[in-house]
Amino acid sequence: MKRNLLTAIALGSGAVLCASGASTGATISIGDCLGASCAPTTIATGSGSVSIAGAPLGATWSITASATGSPPLAATSLDSNTITVQAAGGGTAKVAVTQQGNNSPFGAYPYLSSMSVNPGTSSPAGFTVVETTLNDPANGLYTQAAADILSTDTFTVLRADGPFSNTGLVDGPAPFSVTSLYTITAPAGCTAAAPCSFNLTINLSSTVPEPASLTILGSALIGLAWLSRRHKPT
Repeated sequence: MKRNLLTAIALGSGAVLCASGASTGATISIGDCLGASCAPTTIATGSGSVSIAGAPLGATWSITASATGSPPLAATSLDSNTITVQAAGGGTAKVAVTQQGNNSPFGAYPYLSSMSVNPGTSSPAGFTVVETTLNDPANGLYTQAAADILSTDTFTVLRADGPFSNTGLVDGPAPFSVTSLYTITAPAGCTAAAPCSFNLTINLSSTVPEPASLTILGSALIGLAWLSRRHKPT
């Protein structure tokens, strides 16, 4: 009986561990573009984490960015650790970070979105930064559709906001994506001699356990109960 119990526990625990890494195949991409309605193109991609340093955007913008997703973070989490944008002229630029291929947890579940234009950043008066988080059941890259928005926040001064709690769309059974989107409008006072600098972050994470893990754990407990009753003396 003990051997059977240990086997059931080992199988159940292993199944839970496998399910907790269910987003192993997720891919993170960073994209940028110029213009208020532009569609970002990829400048960096990777699995688990990705970064780019000093990528030029047009003649006057420069992008430094890094992001970490799941794994190593918990399933369906995406932290844009550092987004630093420098502008030597006025105009609008977009930076998007998308994690595609998420496959847990499926269903409609809440996210927390924390956003900031970090204290200590040197930026002139007249800038605007719009930070948005999105959840796309169609697994899109750099999603901007209004229907997929979880949270959006407009910054005209340096501050941190959130976390905001919003329920994502119904995901599954196909993989889905999450996106952190930044729209930065620099004032005309930004120059090559005195470039404007914007230091931005969004942390996005699901807030409930994976349903798949709970289902497997429940199955394991049922198995333990069945074994216990099977070997109970009569």
